[in-house]
Amino acid sequence: MFEKEEVHYELFRLAVKTSWEGFENISKSVSASVDNEDVWITIMSYKDKKHRDEFVAKMSNDKECQQGYEEWARLLSPNSKVITGEFDRQL
Repeated sequence: MFEKEEVHYELFRLAVKTSWEGFENISKSVSASVDNEDVWITIMSYKDKKHRDEFVAKMSNDKECQQGYEEWARLLSPNSKVITGEFDRQL
C-alpha cells in the first residue's frame, strides 16, 4: 500500500546502545534496557499534510492494514510505549 500511495516508508532498529563522550544514546532517552529491549524507528514521509491525511484515512478503512497493525501491536512488550511525532523537513 505504501508504494501505491507514494508514501516513503523506512524501518530501523537501534544497533548500538552506547554513545561517544558528551552524547547520550537514544536508548536512555526512551528508557530502553540495554539487555532485553529494542528501539525501533519508523519513518513515513508524505508529499504534504493533505497527502498524509488521505493516506491515514485509506489505511483506517483497509482491513489488511488493520490486521497488520494488530499483528504488530501483539509483538510489543507489555508496558512498552509507542512514541509519535510529526516533523517538518528542514533540508
